[in-house]
Amino acid sequence: MHKLITDFMSTFYGYGNLQAPYWFIGMEEGCGPSWENDVIPRFKIWESRGRKMIDDAREYHFDLGIREFWEAPTGRQVKVQRTWRRLLETLLCAKGQEVSEENVRQLQANAFAMEGSDTCLLELLPLPSSSIKSFDYVRLENQDHAYFASRSKYRRYVLANRIPKIRELVLTHRPRHVVLYGTTYRKYWGQLVNSATWPEKGALIPNYQVGESSIWLVPHPCARVSQSVFIELGKKLRDIDQEQIGAE
Repeated sequence: MHKLITDFMSTFYGYGNLQAPYWFIGMEEGCGPSWENDVIPRFKIWESRGRKMIDDAREYHFDLGIREFWEAPTGRQVKVQRTWRRLLETLLCAKGQEVSEENVRQLQANAFAMEGSDTCLLELLPLPSSSIKSFDYVRLENQDHAYFASRSKYRRYVLANRIPKIRELVLTHRPRHVVLYGTTYRKYWGQLVNSATWPEKGALIPNYQVGESSIWLVPHPCARVSQSVFIELGKKLRDIDQEQIGAE
């Protein structure tokens, strides 16, 4: 199990399409609290699907038995994923579409972070966790895997290679926009954006450039922050895109 998990840490980056114009990068993927039922299956499914760097969000989760964010029983609606909701609102606004509950639901169910879509959803930290305060992987610590001793040691170990790799992916694939969400990790986002200094205050952080990509930092969608922040961001993305189209 150690080898499978360490391979996952160094290989898996998220979901969607690296050729997409819109990238969203979060702190880490959430999962249920059970080691046997929620955590371990994610690594086994990743292996069974070919150990992909980028997978299809819907298909991967279908294999996990999670379908509620894409399909719903008769007479019910698809459940909107809590973190994705604000990202989807930003995306709708950026594309000039109405920001409505139904459009959010349809975009999530039919396109978000899927193979061949116009979105890519990556994670700064690779291992899924039930919360940012917990670290279930302590049980894996041994002489050869000392970085599992604590969340801070794991984070320091994995980000030394992961931040440069994500930056390389941005420079190689040149998405138009990369939205980083989670301001508590502004230090690490700053390393990603070549030592950018993010202001300590302000809900919507001014953008930086990495190659041809505009990089944005906003609070985590589940933080106590107004929907207007994500709508404003969507409008900024749309304005930049329209300026670029007009200049061509």
